[in-house]
Amino acid sequence: MKLKSFVGNCWLFASGIGLLFIADLGIGLYAATQVYFGNGFGQFRLGNVDIPKFLGAGATYLEVFISSLVTIIALTGGLIARYKHYSPERNLLKQYNKAGKTGFFDDLGSDD
Repeated sequence: MKLKSFVGNCWLFASGIGLLFIADLGIGLYAATQVYFGNGFGQFRLGNVDIPKFLGAGATYLEVFISSLVTIIALTGGLIARYKHYSPERNLLKQYNKAGKTGFFDDLGSDD
């Protein structure tokens, strides 16, 4: 079963990864500003919302900033590794002036 049949559409998958990146970047920037202003060891809160203990209410702004940074690095590194994995195929298509897409996109295609 291909990934596209699971998510339904390549654009849905791409937008999901993009939204994850944007959300994590926003929370990371908020936590970074709190760390910059000296509240790094304060309890992480997004407004006046009570967060249950099992959802990470004990996390500090510094921990949330580090977690967001690691997530962004992992997403970016994964996309770069995937791009480099298909570079020989991309170069072959360029060399012989062939039209088509590399496996970077075909992996998201359906089996139908």
